[in-house]
Amino acid sequence: MAKDTDTGIVSNDPDVCIGCGACAKACPYGAPAVVETLGIAKKCDMCKNLIDIGEAPACVEICPQRVLEYDTYDNLVAKHDGLKDVAPLPDSATTGPCVVITPHADAVYDSGQCRPMHLEEQ
Repeated sequence: MAKDTDTGIVSNDPDVCIGCGACAKACPYGAPAVVETLGIAKKCDMCKNLIDIGEAPACVEICPQRVLEYDTYDNLVAKHDGLKDVAPLPDSATTGPCVVITPHADAVYDSGQCRPMHLEEQ
């Protein structure tokens, strides 16, 4: 696995991967998965082929609620007030994420982090 310093996309080189699963065990997001039939690990690559031609990832385009955005990390942080830490995701200081998550309007804050509010807590 390697992280592109320009886009922040973490990708896997199938020509180098031996399918050992170490990346899947180490990833704090649980993103990579070993595909047994291929003998390699795979994960979302943010539709790099679309990004390379100036288009947004497919998930952004297809989302029926239009809740996903794609932009540079700095633009997203500025637009969304710099919010990077949302529980239960790992601490951004540890993971160095390239995503910004704006919590749902009904989320509650606990110890400086945001966590989803469960119905029984309302």
